[in-house]
Amino acid sequence: MTDKIINVLLVEDDIDDCNFFKTALAGIPLLTSLSILRDGDLMIDFLKKNEYMLPDIIFLDLSMPRKTGIECLSDIKEIEQFKNIPVVMLSTSYTGSSNFEPILIKSIMGLGAFDFIRKPDTIKSLQHSIYKLIQQVTNLHPKD
Repeated sequence: MTDKIINVLLVEDDIDDCNFFKTALAGIPLLTSLSILRDGDLMIDFLKKNEYMLPDIIFLDLSMPRKTGIECLSDIKEIEQFKNIPVVMLSTSYTGSSNFEPILIKSIMGLGAFDFIRKPDTIKSLQHSIYKLIQQVTNLHPKD
């Protein structure tokens, strides 16, 4: 295992999804520190207060009350010291036409998201996604 601690920020309003993510993150073979915000309105203040120890990656729920994930993503990308933090957008499901999801993903990526993942149904699937994304943004691989 690598000695570097990966700082992960999850911005998610659903407590069950927070617990699911926390469990999945605990099962990957990297040292991580998880901060959870249950409200997008708090995110920029959190980043400003922690600007000397910014997250290595942010997982951001698309659908939240008060401030959506898209609004939060826009806020991050507009602030110079935060715009390079990789942001992964999370969503459960979509209604509407079959074209809606690809158009939404294209829009999110155009706003500067690093990636998009649909929230998986199993811990193992979520672990795989989180692990792969953290490796991509940090270029870290566990030691054998």
